Amino acid sequence: SQGVLVSIDNSGAVRAMVGGYDYSTSQFDRASEARRQPGSAFKPFVYMAALEAGRTPDSVRNDAPIRIGKWTPTNYGGKYFG
Repeated sequence: SQGVLVSIDNSGAVRAMVGGYDYSTSQFDRASEARRQPGSAFKPFVYMAALEAGRTPDSVRNDAPIRIGKWTPTNYGGKYFG
C-alpha cells in the first residue's frame, strides 16, 4: 500500500512533497504523476453550497434518471430510489 503527501502554504507554494511510502518498492511518484478523480474531496463544497441554499439534512432530493445533453449520469449500482 502506498500514500502521498503534498503540503502547501498560504501563498500556494509547495512546502513539502512525498510521492510514496517506499522508493525501493515503487519508484512511481504519486504526488506529481498520479492522475486520480477527486472523489469525496468535493463533498464539503457540495454540502456547504446546499446549506447556503437553505437545504437541511432532511431535505428531499429527486433521485431519478436524468439526461444532460449526451451525458446520462448513473448511481453506483445503477438503481434509483425516487
